[in-house]
Amino acid sequence: MTITITQLYQALSDKFGKQEAENLTTYIEEKIKDEVAGKDVATKDFVRAQVKTSTVTILIALGTLILGLYATVITFFLNIISKIN
Repeated sequence: MTITITQLYQALSDKFGKQEAENLTTYIEEKIKDEVAGKDVATKDFVRAQVKTSTVTILIALGTLILGLYATVITFFLNIISKIN
C-alpha cells in the first residue's frame, strides 16, 4: 500500500490535529530526504543508458570474436592449400 504525504497529513490531522500532523509529516519528509541523499539512486534514464552501453559493448565484443574466428579459419585453410601446392 502506498500513501502520499498529503494523504498521510489528512489522516493524521483528523486524529491528532493539524499542527501535530504537519510536524509529523515534515519530520517524515526530512528523514526520507536524508536517507535518499546518502544513497546513490538509479533513475530509469540512468538504467536505460547503462543497458544501451552494455548492449553496444557486448555487440562490439561479439563482432570482434566473429572476425577473429573468421580470420583463424581462413588462415587454417590457406595453410592447408599452400601445403597441397
